[in-house]
Amino acid sequence: MLQAASSGIDLIADADRQLARRYVDCVLAVVPQAARDALEALMMTESEFYSDTFRNAEAKGEAKGEAKAVVMVLQARGLTLTETQKERINGCHDQTQLETWIARAATAESVGELFD
Repeated sequence: MLQAASSGIDLIADADRQLARRYVDCVLAVVPQAARDALEALMMTESEFYSDTFRNAEAKGEAKGEAKAVVMVLQARGLTLTETQKERINGCHDQTQLETWIARAATAESVGELFD
């Protein structure tokens, strides 16, 4: 059952809310009450995420947002990106690199300066 739940987590990360609710409902329907109580108690603790799957999904989402910010700043400043440059930015998952690019995007005279 845990393997099924783990597989479903990836679905939830990308699924719409209705599908996510259905998935959770199905899991809860087959989990014994004691396990449901333990899960609820665990959810009341201060930790945001317990599984690597959700921590990774959160990091991936943050990287996607930061990549989007880099592109938007460059475009707002009137700089034109090639498809290759957009792919490089959007394909980056390194938080430190993306933060560097955001700062550079604010002052770069060309898109090429972003990558120097």
